[in-house]
Amino acid sequence: MLRLAALALILSACSDPYGEAQKVDTITGWEAYIQDNPRSPKKAMAEIRLEELYLTAAREAKSLESYDTYLTKFPKGKMVDDAKKERREFLIEWARTTDTIESWEKYLAEYPAGYSARYFSQDSMVSVVRAHSIRNSRRSFLASSTILPFGNLVR
Repeated sequence: MLRLAALALILSACSDPYGEAQKVDTITGWEAYIQDNPRSPKKAMAEIRLEELYLTAAREAKSLESYDTYLTKFPKGKMVDDAKKERREFLIEWARTTDTIESWEKYLAEYPAGYSARYFSQDSMVSVVRAHSIRNSRRSFLASSTILPFGNLVR
């Protein structure tokens, strides 16, 4: 019986935490591995996999919050440029689809110089421009690059 207990102790000490994290392959699993094994030679590989899983989760959730979570956790990550691009595309598609003053204002607040009139309906363009000019000083409105429906660039 004592031999059996010793063998069990030896086998448990020889477990492969990285292999276990690979089997589970979830955000929670990789975060636990990294927390429990901060000096592991495989920590960098675990962090790369964790980053991939966070971006995959953002893509599947299709929400600004999930992209923001990825960007907050991995501000210098290997896929941060893709995540920023996808987040921006998601936001403009959301604004275009909902086509409300609020949705366009959210987009314009984050990307004041980065939209094109082709995304706006005529009514929403006029409403957004009016709302933007009313809420901001004339100078800040003119300072942002805005492409109007008739193709002129306002600076």
